[in-house]
Amino acid sequence: MEVRRLLLGLSGSLLSAILTAQGMPSATLTGKVTAEDGTPLTGIRATLESPALQGRREEVTSSTGEYFFDLLPPGDYAVIFSRQGMETAQRRIVLAAATRARLDAVLKPAAVKESVSVSGEAPLSSRDSIPVSANYRKDLVDQLPIDRSLRSIALLAPGVNDNGPTGTVGSASERAAVTLSGAPSYSNLFLINGVVLNENIRGQPQDLFIEDAIAETTVLTGRISAEYGRFTGGVVDAITRSGSNDLHGTFRTTFTNDDWTANNPYDSRLGLDHRANDLDETYEATLGGPLWRDRIWLFGAGRLGSLSDSRSTRPVALPGDIDPTPIPYVHGTDERRGEAKLTAAIAPAHNLVASYVCVQQKETNFAFNQNILDTSGSLADVERPYSFLAVNYNGIPTSNLFLEAQYSRREFTIEQNSPTDTTLIGGTRIFDASRALAGYYSVFAPVLVPQHYDNDSWLVKASSFFSSTAWGSHELRVGAERFAESAAANQVATGSDFRVNVTSSIIRGTQVFPSIHPGDTIRWSPIAQESAGTDL
Repeated sequence: MEVRRLLLGLSGSLLSAILTAQGMPSATLTGKVTAEDGTPLTGIRATLESPALQGRREEVTSSTGEYFFDLLPPGDYAVIFSRQGMETAQRRIVLAAATRARLDAVLKPAAVKESVSVSGEAPLSSRDSIPVSANYRKDLVDQLPIDRSLRSIALLAPGVNDNGPTGTVGSASERAAVTLSGAPSYSNLFLINGVVLNENIRGQPQDLFIEDAIAETTVLTGRISAEYGRFTGGVVDAITRSGSNDLHGTFRTTFTNDDWTANNPYDSRLGLDHRANDLDETYEATLGGPLWRDRIWLFGAGRLGSLSDSRSTRPVALPGDIDPTPIPYVHGTDERRGEAKLTAAIAPAHNLVASYVCVQQKETNFAFNQNILDTSGSLADVERPYSFLAVNYNGIPTSNLFLEAQYSRREFTIEQNSPTDTTLIGGTRIFDASRALAGYYSVFAPVLVPQHYDNDSWLVKASSFFSSTAWGSHELRVGAERFAESAAANQVATGSDFRVNVTSSIIRGTQVFPSIHPGDTIRWSPIAQESAGTDL
């Protein structure tokens, strides 16, 4: 029995290693070509044409009349079926990222030379294992009243909500975590161009994208392929736009103002209004086109944003307080995003796609805990640079063998560039238990060295299609992926290394005084040795 359990464990581990591999989101198209009486037609040439393709793709139907295309970029396709002595038929189909579709065709003998063109969505065969998914293309998202972020697009899909815990690492605003299919908010997978966007602490997606550059997003919530791993809820798989044989570009500007929104309920109850009347501007631009038609396409995008909003301290009134008054302050975020993407046909039936996205984010008057009572030591300026790189190869060495390999890396750093008080008075962190542990004085701690939260992966996979009258049709997929996360963080508790927990405090206007009682504690927690980091 012990030996049997060991063998089962090894077998399960091997299966997981083989099947866990996802690269650049692509589409698969299969189908069968028959005569009017249902007889399979062999030797039918199936040709794919699309603005998303560099050149054409062709396959010939097998002895069972079936054809198979894999590693197709998402887009609008024309499928042309032809053979000497048969009518030429053309069908149109939209292929979504990270999905598979089936398109069957019936051909007639060619009495006269003519072409039959049929448009519309292709029917899906009931025998195909279709995942439970929703696909959202850019032209649809642009018409919806949402902010066009990856998070907001995912929330459009059934089975997705934002009832998880509040707070996202690397975000300039407090946001509730996204959950898929009822799983914990940290147990989902978010991808762009095959790169894992989940930050290492809470598992939420980082804003490593430019909204106008997202071509389409597929949200998978059930019957998900074994090619994906490390999740129990769902997968959000997005792909950015590429260049094409035609030059194209966009420009967008967005204006917002904190004064245009309703006053927050907390200030309204106190009869206060601290909304900042500042015009915030965000600019986005994209440009794509050919460097060499049908061989090398380039695409670039940029985004500049300067946002500000009003915030204030939250002095909840308790007995003994005298006219507790919120202290207003303006919280701001300056952000620059850029993307560059190369799509190249390095040889016939061999393609290379490289994409790079970087974000430089600087946040002013950041409070680690929103429930602060004082601004003198509770606010800091924080910089968060992050980026990802993905290099993907896909090729078709033979008519029924499809290969893919990818390397990707995501880097995220938290830096604090504002001075932090290290004195006992100004740099000691104080908690008030009577006000739900709202701190005043230095709530945000100094960073001894920048904090790094990164991941990197490489994967290889192959797929093949076999079809015969004796053995039927079979699709085989194998692959392997190495995925690693690393973290290195050295963050002390407070500027002075001391932390005081008090039972209560007294507020007089905008001044806060700690009230010491028996049982209150003073903690000293310096970093004795810097972290060596983790590598999982």
